[in-house]
Amino acid sequence: MELLHEARRIAPRYGEIRRRIHRHPEPAYEEVKTAGLVAETLQGLGIPAGTGIAKTGVMGRIDGRAPGRCVLLRADMDALRKEEAVSETERPHRSKVPGVMHACGHDGHVAVLLGAAELLKSRAERFEGTVKLVFQPAEEGGRGGLRMVEEGVLEDPKVGAAFALHAWPELPCGVAGFQYGTLMAASADFVVEILGRSGHAAFPHQCVDPVPAAAQLVSALQTIRSREVGPLEGSVVSVTVLETGSKTVPGSGPGEDALRPSQTNIIPQLVRLRGTSRSLSLEGQEHQLKRIREIAEAVASAHGARATFAIGKDYPPTTNDRAMTDLARGAALVALGEENVVWLEEPTMGGEDFSYFLQRVPGSFIHLGTARGDTPEALREEPALHADRFDFNDDALPAGMALMASIALAFLESPRG
Repeated sequence: MELLHEARRIAPRYGEIRRRIHRHPEPAYEEVKTAGLVAETLQGLGIPAGTGIAKTGVMGRIDGRAPGRCVLLRADMDALRKEEAVSETERPHRSKVPGVMHACGHDGHVAVLLGAAELLKSRAERFEGTVKLVFQPAEEGGRGGLRMVEEGVLEDPKVGAAFALHAWPELPCGVAGFQYGTLMAASADFVVEILGRSGHAAFPHQCVDPVPAAAQLVSALQTIRSREVGPLEGSVVSVTVLETGSKTVPGSGPGEDALRPSQTNIIPQLVRLRGTSRSLSLEGQEHQLKRIREIAEAVASAHGARATFAIGKDYPPTTNDRAMTDLARGAALVALGEENVVWLEEPTMGGEDFSYFLQRVPGSFIHLGTARGDTPEALREEPALHADRFDFNDDALPAGMALMASIALAFLESPRG
């Protein structure tokens, strides 16, 4: 457990870096200061760092004593557009950027990979091959992983395997969780616009009201999960936003300010629904999206209205390679000890764009426990990912650093398959 002992020694320095990133969060494709800090830290370790990959991404490279295999380790850097619900007194490193915070632990992921980079750099003469350190922008809805892959991070030299971890508040601090196969779901945003005919609310018979059509559609979409998907299959269809107004611009698409406040005596022309579709398979996802469109069009037509449908950002499922998961778990046993390595009980319906890496090279995505207690009561009280009180637990940094470094070394030292 040499790596873990060294990681504990250097962890305070990377904890300060983590808190600095937390204080200055940057959303997707705006991670300029974060990328600058990452590049500066890598260069300070004697690791060359390329910047501007996928706009704001960074890639460092550690070469061993001789050419050999290549392994990629990835951390995401972006924050969420969300207000942090704590005071500076309660959390001195709280976000200083209004409406933006690190609520998903990406600040911790960056710190973990920087610490792992130091551990690996100090051992570069012990291994053959190359470690690529990828600091990715725009995981939260921007498909930064896909863009980095398209811009060549898996080439020159060609990557043989890829690994990443994610903060997991449902596991005790420092515990690494593994799973074969699909760990996280395919996900896609969708938008449905129901177009009617506006008029006075006192004379609904003279209008085509899109509101009851939208209300019925919200319920009708749940029949996909309850009646068209097997009860043991992972599937979610959630409508999360309903928008309407008296002045609208039909068909303007998601993200535009097309809807303005309505008066209560006006039947609107348009209702817009936004939501997410999740499935543990690509086939299941394709079926759900097809049925969302069909049901929306049928419900709208039944009300004399018209529906249009669009898919926003979509991600494939995150699927772990069995052999690489065994390799990573073996490295975790060496680095962390058997008591800190567990098998996860089931996949999660959350999405993750590390899936784009795993579509192209074998690898594994790992959950790193960050909970501040280990009793069932303490785990229930732990703020969840994306909660406005979430904060990465710095006590998990040493385990994360040692784990990532151990996995890289295990892959480089393993026989070629």
